[in-house]
Amino acid sequence: MSKINLKKILLNLIPCRSARQWLRAKYFPVLSAPFSPDIIFEPGTRALMVCPHPDDEVIGCGGMLAKYKQHFDVLCCGSAGVAFGDISAQARSDIRIKEFNALMQYLGIQHHWIFETYGVPPFFDTLNSYATEYEKILKSGEYDYLFLPHPGESHPEHRFITNELFKQLIGRVWNGEGGGGEDSFLRSVDAAGRP
Repeated sequence: MSKINLKKILLNLIPCRSARQWLRAKYFPVLSAPFSPDIIFEPGTRALMVCPHPDDEVIGCGGMLAKYKQHFDVLCCGSAGVAFGDISAQARSDIRIKEFNALMQYLGIQHHWIFETYGVPPFFDTLNSYATEYEKILKSGEYDYLFLPHPGESHPEHRFITNELFKQLIGRVWNGEGGGGEDSFLRSVDAAGRP
């Protein structure tokens, strides 16, 4: 089994700095100092950003992706194609996939993945069907950091990805090292639960 080298699991898509500080102090005591990407992103550091849908990577961490692109791979769990007006769900999914890939190319993110989901949300079953592929990506990168949606997000698919899907995947691939980071993550997900 591949080892995963996660130093910390960071939860992005948190709306304000005070919320980030609260989350760090409560769930990640080692991160309770003010966030400093210059300290975290040392040469050779690898990070995987997991975004539920296209645009979440920009909303959650666009500035960080642009500044530290050489450190990041991006996994977009689902294209979330939903019919709108005269555009079918599959056509909208295709548009969102093209936009995501164009943005990753523009930013210079070399390794990025997006999985097709379309129809009537929520896409829990479809996201679950890709779990093996997500796990391969998680194992492949020897990542130091994993960025996930906040476990208390209001969007049901965002919560599902952190609270259920990636919680299970991390439990399967974790190598047991990292100073209790896995336990901290699992406690934070359990404590946040679903609203």
